[in-house]
Amino acid sequence: MSEQTDLSEYKDKLEWSLFFMRLGVFIVMFAWTVDKFTDPGHGAAILKGFYFIGGAGETLVMAMGVAAMIIAWITVISYSLKAAKTNPADALRYE
Repeated sequence: MSEQTDLSEYKDKLEWSLFFMRLGVFIVMFAWTVDKFTDPGHGAAILKGFYFIGGAGETLVMAMGVAAMIIAWITVISYSLKAAKTNPADALRYE
């Protein structure tokens, strides 16, 4: 029975680790998206310096920010709807 307890503790730690990793990725992606709106010149410089895409204007960078925000909202809404339609009994069946 001791092994079962150890596995349960390991699973809890893994779940928390994955949660904080996802939270960190979300914060970075959110900051990049906000940066495209607050300082589009910086986004254009990133495109030129790292991706060798010169001549990207501020309008293009802001459009990329809008596209990133729309993709994020679609993703969150679709997963939320999927979770809302799931029967809790079916989810618990595999736990």
